Amino acid sequence: ELARFSITIPQSDGTTAAIPLEANDVTKKTLGVWGNPLNQPTVPLVKLKEKGLDWVDKLRVRPLERKLTWLSLNSQQYPALFYGLSSLYASPDELETVMGSVYFNALPFLGYNRNINKAYRTLPMDFQGIGLKNWSIEKLGKDTAVLRHWQSGSALGCALEFVYEAFLMEVGLDGNILTRKYDKFHHLATHSWFKILWQYADKYELSIIPSIIDSTLVLSGRETWL
Repeated sequence: ELARFSITIPQSDGTTAAIPLEANDVTKKTLGVWGNPLNQPTVPLVKLKEKGLDWVDKLRVRPLERKLTWLSLNSQQYPALFYGLSSLYASPDELETVMGSVYFNALPFLGYNRNINKAYRTLPMDFQGIGLKNWSIEKLGKDTAVLRHWQSGSALGCALEFVYEAFLMEVGLDGNILTRKYDKFHHLATHSWFKILWQYADKYELSIIPSIIDSTLVLSGRETWL
C-alpha cells in the first residue's frame, strides 16, 4: 500500500531526496528515542533493557570499585536510561519487569545479593534499603513534569490540550477522567499518552486535575452516558 506513495524533498543542487515511508507498527529511533505511531512499547522496552544490560556487561569485563560503580550508575546510567522515559507507553508492570531484570544483574556489582527482596531494592537507605530508583515512580514523575507546559502557550502546551480534549471525547465520561478508577474505565480509551498517565496516577493514588478544560464544552453536541 505504501509503495504507491512517495515523499521527496528538493535539494539545493536540483536533485530530490526521498523520505522512506513505513507502516504504523514499525519502530524507529528518532532524536535518541525509540517509538512508533501506534505507541507500542515492545521494542522501546527491549532497547531500554539492552541499554541497561550493556552497562552490566561492561562491569563484568572491567569491574570497578564499589563506589565507582555507584558513581557510574547515578551520574551516567540513570540519566541515559531516563532519557525519553516520558514518551514510553508501557504499563507499570511492563516497565518494572524489564528494569527489574537489569537490577537483578547489576546488584552483585553494587555490593548486594541479587536475590534480595524487591521491596528493599527501592527502599531509601534511610530505612535500610538499597535506594535504587523506582521505575514506575520515575516514569510518573517524568510524565507529570511534561504537564508543566499545560497552558503555557508553547507548541507542547497546545498539543497537550488538544490531545487531552480528544482523550475526553473518546472516553465519553463527564468530569475529570484522570481521577476515576483506571481498572473500571480503561477499556474506554485507546492506547495513548494520557491513558498511560491515568494508569500510573491511579496506581499511586495521585490526583491530576487539569485546569480550565471543561468536559461539558468538549463534549458539546455529544451526550455523555455517565
